[in-house]
Amino acid sequence: MEKEIPHKDYWDSLIIDDLTGSISDSNKQELEAWIRFSPENKAYSDSARQIWNSLLIIEKKKTYDQGKAFRLFKKRTKTNYIIKQRIGIKRLISYAAILIPFLFLSYFSYQYFIIPKGSSSIITEVITPKGSKTQLTLEDGSKIWMNSGSSIQYATKFSQEERRLKLLGEAYLEVARDKKRPFIVEVGKINVRVLGTRFNIKAYKEDNEIRVALLEGSVEMGLPGKSPTKLHPTETGLYNPLSNQTEVLKHSTDNAISWIKNHLIFNGENFEQIAQTLERNFNVEINIHNEAIKKNCYFGDFVNDETIEQIFDIMASNNKFTYTIKGNIINVY
Repeated sequence: MEKEIPHKDYWDSLIIDDLTGSISDSNKQELEAWIRFSPENKAYSDSARQIWNSLLIIEKKKTYDQGKAFRLFKKRTKTNYIIKQRIGIKRLISYAAILIPFLFLSYFSYQYFIIPKGSSSIITEVITPKGSKTQLTLEDGSKIWMNSGSSIQYATKFSQEERRLKLLGEAYLEVARDKKRPFIVEVGKINVRVLGTRFNIKAYKEDNEIRVALLEGSVEMGLPGKSPTKLHPTETGLYNPLSNQTEVLKHSTDNAISWIKNHLIFNGENFEQIAQTLERNFNVEINIHNEAIKKNCYFGDFVNDETIEQIFDIMASNNKFTYTIKGNIINVY
């Protein structure tokens, strides 16, 4: 019989205590035994440490805030685990070398031994809250940069046949080449299939479109029942879920990954679209009370870490609207 248990916070706390040097000797021994207990536990520990070390907090102050970093860490890692209360004798024997030296301790580690339902590997979900960005390196060496308000799900240990993850939001990927195991990104109905390449995917729910911008190599955008659309460098594949059609745009990748450098580049987007981008980047809520400006289009580059106030001042001076900011709420009139 299997049941879900609320154990993840306990191990996260021990990992963070270890990273910050505040872990007790007994807890450190317990954590090390748990990590050694299985490859899955070690993979989760490595992934959690990587997320902690890669936190990029967009804020005015530069001082390190351990409490805030921990809260962001908790938001960015969310893994659903179940415990198996029975273990096969062969598997038990295979762990004997670990269990014997840590008999008492490993008994409780086993109670917390974690695997995802229906899988032999841990499925991790990494969430990048609004107002922040995250960089990860997967076990195959592939690197991922996640934009604000994005999430990915992936197995900490890929299968021998393929490397697969799910994306919601925006991410730039540098995929390690592996001819035997294609890398597949699930984005809504689309599967983006690659072997080794550099590309950006933008697929926020509110955008009502999926953009795949290819910088290097080649990718295929596949839909069920349709021939895949192949992209070449400097091309962008634009999928419209309403029409179920894919369009290829030439020479359209120049600004695809400007967000990694915290640059905001607007090239004809309307005010509603820009508001969505600003909400994600600055973790604010923008309420537009002036219907006349919603479809106004803007062109501009913000590449000097401008504040939200500076951006609104520039936009308001060009289109004659007013705004107020109270906390993280912005009202536009």
